[in-house]
Amino acid sequence: MMKSCAVAVAIVLVAGAPAVAQDFGVEWLDRILREVEEEAYPLTAKPAQVKWSVGELYYFDDNIFLESDDEESDSIFVTFGNARIEYAESQFDAVADLTVNYNLYVDEDDASDDEERFFGRARYVGPRLSIELAEVLRKESDPLDATFADRTERLVSNTIPLATFLLTRTLSIEANVNYQVVRFDEDRFEHLDNDSLYFNVAGVYETPRGLDLLVQVGFFDIDYDQDTATSADTDGFQVSGGLRGEVRPDLDLNLMLGWVDAESDDIGTTSNNSEHSTSRVSLGANYKATEKFNLWGDYGRDIGFSSASAPFQVADRLITRGEYEASERVKVTGRVQYDRVHPSTGDNRTYWSLGAGALYDAYKNIVVDGGLTWRSGDLDSGDDYSNLIFHLGAVASF
Repeated sequence: MMKSCAVAVAIVLVAGAPAVAQDFGVEWLDRILREVEEEAYPLTAKPAQVKWSVGELYYFDDNIFLESDDEESDSIFVTFGNARIEYAESQFDAVADLTVNYNLYVDEDDASDDEERFFGRARYVGPRLSIELAEVLRKESDPLDATFADRTERLVSNTIPLATFLLTRTLSIEANVNYQVVRFDEDRFEHLDNDSLYFNVAGVYETPRGLDLLVQVGFFDIDYDQDTATSADTDGFQVSGGLRGEVRPDLDLNLMLGWVDAESDDIGTTSNNSEHSTSRVSLGANYKATEKFNLWGDYGRDIGFSSASAPFQVADRLITRGEYEASERVKVTGRVQYDRVHPSTGDNRTYWSLGAGALYDAYKNIVVDGGLTWRSGDLDSGDDYSNLIFHLGAVASF
């Protein structure tokens, strides 16, 4: 079932990529909370368990509004709490995870806001049929990447059912859906509110080495709440193939390569529409270079809804992360992210993020983290910004 779960995660990262924010506080919280989270696999029966985490993050941001000039700096305090409930039987398990945080801007009080993120999953693992349902719900106030060039509050929901049916010992069929809802808080963005549906079905063959080979086909539909002079509903299809599993003892790989085609309805009152075909890629890798040095890499390329004046856009996202265990209590970390968004009409946008820092296991379940992050973004039209952040934070779990 671990393989099926990995597929569900990949669906969120690739099909829903245009809705994934990379605000600094959100990225830091998601990473630091994983440091105090125990591995939950394989499925073993256990009573319901409740885990709590609380913490505080301080960071200094030298360009909080991401301007090309007249930059404003500020200190931000992020107070957060996390609650996680887990339950498991021999063939069923469930988890509910909620993170709540408040971002306090010292000087720019109007920028202060709360954020919430919920993850829930229930799954049944039978001898021939396995079923999983996951929900990812996010209220974000400071989204930032190549997709969202402006800071704006929004609500994003991803509902992801997944079913796997075993035909023979080595052959199976997998079907998954990612239903995504995006709602913006500000009136100036409400014409971009949309519902997106991605459906895929795959045939899977397990090789004698334990690797899975997949052939997948699917379709998608992007439905905007409002038709405007620049955006229109879009649908399309994709075909792809790939593999997943332990390629070698030190390398786990999940790779899908294929083709995706999209076509919008007529835009506004014209008889013009947007059409585009391009490659589709989903890559996730974990390489254990040495006993103390781990590397993770994720790359996704797909078509999704547009947050600019276009019916849809092609989004590329590359994230690499490294971790070196300098001692029993200290880990040195590094992270690189590159986003590129190509709208069906309008200017391309890119986003860079480079970060380095260190984690310190201060006492039992208390983790302290600090470091520096540099970010940059630009449009083909020439507008750009740069951003430097220093951070220090801690999380305690019990």
